[in-house]
Formats: sequence, structure tokens, C-alpha cells
Amino acid sequence: MDMIGRVDVLHGIDDETEDFPKVDVIEDIPKKIGKLIHLRYVNLIELKMRKLPEELCGLHNLQTLDITGCRELEELPQGIGKLINLRHPENYKVQSLRFMPIGIQRLINLRTLKKFVVGNDNKTCSLEGLKYLNIFGELRLSKLGNVSNEDEARRTELKNKKNLLDLSLDFEKDEGERTNEDDETLLEILQPPLNLEKLQIGHYRGNTILPNWMMSLTKLKGLSLYNYINYNYFPLLGKLLSLESLAISRMDNVKRVSNEFLRIESDGTS
Repeated sequence: MDMIGRVDVLHGIDDETEDFPKVDVIEDIPKKIGKLIHLRYVNLIELKMRKLPEELCGLHNLQTLDITGCRELEELPQGIGKLINLRHPENYKVQSLRFMPIGIQRLINLRTLKKFVVGNDNKTCSLEGLKYLNIFGELRLSKLGNVSNEDEARRTELKNKKNLLDLSLDFEKDEGERTNEDDETLLEILQPPLNLEKLQIGHYRGNTILPNWMMSLTKLKGLSLYNYINYNYFPLLGKLLSLESLAISRMDNVKRVSNEFLRIESDGTS
């Protein structure tokens, strides 16, 4: 890629040498970056920013915006919908991100979106906005506990996204309480495509450990379950015959593991 098509903003250098002097951590980027209209790649990895400047939205040729590891970043630009050529907003490990701007649903050329954060007001993009995006590979849905409209979740149509192979569903909520039934209903609605290969579910409060669609995922190779609040045993997982890896963590209430989980046929005796 030619130099006019790329810019890398370094967060700092650990090795203090004559050629690479240590620099202060960068907490902001110049607003004039919006004048570099030919940029196709912007690397802001691990910068200590809380918000990206709106001027970035003038980069109409931008294809990749890498903000991986920007752990303090809380907001994306409200005008992000202007980045009509954006394909890869790399936002993995952006823990402080509070919501997705409404304009994200206009980015029909997106191919990857590692993390989609559900907000809790009408100024943010709802889950329904995902139905306009053709996501390839991995998608992490965060703060699903903020979902208040089941119909919006149904219109997401995750099961029709045939290129989605790796899905994470996290039911954390910004504030307030959800009922067990709320999480159960939402998990059933968020049915992924049948060709899904990896699934992660966390902070789930429902009374049913697995959704009805789970056994239809015949290509599922990896399953991760964490912070299930209401469970003290694990049935049925042994019936996922395609499974190659299983991770279970932070399940403080688990007391026993069933024969079905271990793929052992029961002889009817205890």
C-alpha cells in the first residue's frame, strides 16, 4: 500500500534507544487528519483516547480503521455512517465502548465487526441495525441486557447471515435488573446460522441452560459458557457431537456434571 493510503499513529515505544526514543502516550489525534482524504488504512492501536474525532468521518476512501486495544475509548464518531467504503472497523478489546452510533447500519460494505455494543437509549444503534450488514467471520454482541424491544431483536435476522462463523452473546446490562424470562426469550430470538463454528455465551440469567436451536448447530466446533448465574449442573452438552473444544468458567453454582454431558449412556441406575 502506498504511503498516501495509510497512516499509523504509534502509542509509544518501550525500548529506549538512540534511534527509538521513548515517547509520551498519545491521548488524542489531530483533527486535521480528516483532510487526508485518500487514506485507506488508519492504525490507532492501543491509543489512550476516550472519543474519536468527528473529522475522521471525512475519510470517504477509508477501508480499515484499527482501534484494537483502545481500552479507554467510549465513543465512535456519530458521523461514522459517512465512511461509505469502510470494510474493517477493527474494534477488538475496546472494553469501554458504550454503544454503537446509529450511522453504523449504513455501512453496507462492512465485512468485519468484531464488537457490537447495545446502548440503552434511542440515540444509539439498536440490534435491528445489524440486519443491514453482511458480516463475515466473527461478531461479538455485548450488553445484550440493554435490549428492551424483542421485535427489534427478531428483525436482526442473525440466522440469515451465512458468512457468520464465530458469535459471542454477552447479556451484561448497564443498569437495572432483567428477569430470567427476558434472557431466555432473547437467547431464543438470536438464533445464529446453521453453519456456525464457534459460540460464546456469558452473563446469562435464564432458567434454561441451552436454547432450542443449539442442537441444530451441527458444525459447531467450539463452545464457551461463562458467568451462568442460575445453574448447578450441565445436561445435554454431550449431544453436540461436532464439538472439539469446550470452555466453562466462572460457574460458581455448578454442583454436578451429568452422564449426558460426558457422553456416557445411563443404565437407569443411580
